[in-house]
Amino acid sequence: MPYPATEPDSEKFPSEAVDALTRQGLQGLYIPASLGGRLTDHTELLTALRTIAARDLTLAIAHGKTFLGAVGVWLSGSPEQTARLAALITEGAPVALALTEPEHGADLLATDTTAVRTERGFVLRGRKWPVNNATRGRLLCLLAKGEGDALNLHLIDKEDLPDSGWRHLPKVPTHGIRGADISGIEFDGVTVPAGTLIGTPGSGLATVVKGLQLTRTMCAALSLGAADHALRLALANDDTTPWNDEVLATALADRLINEAVALVAARSIHALPGEMAVMSAVVKYLVPTRTDRLLEDLADLAGPDGDYREVVRDHRVVGLFDGSTVVNLASLTAQFPLLLNGYRSEHVDHDGLRAALDLSAPPPAFAPEHLSPLAIGGSSVLNALPAHTRSVTGPAAGQVESLKERVDTITARLGGPAAPNGRAPAERLHLAARLTEAVAAAACVGLWLANAYRLDTPLWTDAAWLRLALWRLENTSPLDPRLRDICLAESRATSGRTPSLMPC
Repeated sequence: MPYPATEPDSEKFPSEAVDALTRQGLQGLYIPASLGGRLTDHTELLTALRTIAARDLTLAIAHGKTFLGAVGVWLSGSPEQTARLAALITEGAPVALALTEPEHGADLLATDTTAVRTERGFVLRGRKWPVNNATRGRLLCLLAKGEGDALNLHLIDKEDLPDSGWRHLPKVPTHGIRGADISGIEFDGVTVPAGTLIGTPGSGLATVVKGLQLTRTMCAALSLGAADHALRLALANDDTTPWNDEVLATALADRLINEAVALVAARSIHALPGEMAVMSAVVKYLVPTRTDRLLEDLADLAGPDGDYREVVRDHRVVGLFDGSTVVNLASLTAQFPLLLNGYRSEHVDHDGLRAALDLSAPPPAFAPEHLSPLAIGGSSVLNALPAHTRSVTGPAAGQVESLKERVDTITARLGGPAAPNGRAPAERLHLAARLTEAVAAAACVGLWLANAYRLDTPLWTDAAWLRLALWRLENTSPLDPRLRDICLAESRATSGRTPSLMPC
């Protein structure tokens, strides 16, 4: 069956730009260095995708989707599967992750697609839709039910499929990222080789859960890039009125909060892998949500710019990727008892936390075998807040102390009754949303403590960025005009680049 499909001009896939990135070798960052790629630090991948998203969000999504599709193979694939996939990705073959189905959405346990074992391999039946790159992707990492309804992952190469027994489903008209290949695929009794099975029978769901901890964290790159783009446009229209100053300072605060928690989470993949069930859910809820708010706040300042309206429109889709906001909040509610116990006992992996926070050294090598579906000890980032509060002196000390009091109140409520029938009621989801802000604030405090002694820039001096971030998270007191002016002066002095916590 021929692919890819031809798209209407008004929703044209960015083929030329995707091909240009492939010629530059971006796909090397999707492949672990042990397999011949260049992925040794997920912060580098975060930064690369963020840089692209700051120019074109659709392009970042279209190209970066291959990382999402490949992760399950890196985590559970055989040596033959990982070597072959690494070679194909290096050559530029796109990969898609086929999880969702029309009738079930993100409810993976309700998967209807089947892969029944036979003497010749597996017979596939079912429909996957909507899936990013379902049509353009040469390879699919596909979730299907096997024997006894066990969920398995299969690596499907379309070039190994016969001409019949499967077909692409039409592109989905989307409000945002209109050029992306959001389509589907349907199987009707097509046979694939036995070697398509990834991992052991029944391990598919566990692999997906662990893989999403990585991809949800990398989704932050899309939001950071969109915020960079928006702030750049807003600063271009800046006329330094008091109202503009307040709006820009608020938006900058949101962007710095998002950057801080995304940096800590990306480094935690290496340094605190056993806690990624918490950190990835925090990042995937908080960063897109706060970015949507930032984009709304800057809308009047940006004016009727068509480019800005496109950024706002396209970014709204990011919150749906790799689990919606509700899915991520619900995953946190399931870990409330672990988070409460960890915070009360101040349980901290000190070596791991130090490696997650200290930007002066690369993080340790990623150990995927330490990923866990639950963060048994809670979050070291959050649990270290009491000790970090005792260490903060100077201009930010009062704000940090107030923060800890609020976090004490939030965590105390985590001990409420468990959700009935596994469903999280609205008040528990609201508490989970407040918890994400507590973790983000703790990440800001920890990041500043670990790096302020050696970073001498206006944002780091006198804890300027930390004070701005904590003001925004507190959202109850007026912003100190002197602090506002320091942070905005740094923004206006970067010649079109939005200021960053990372020394680049």
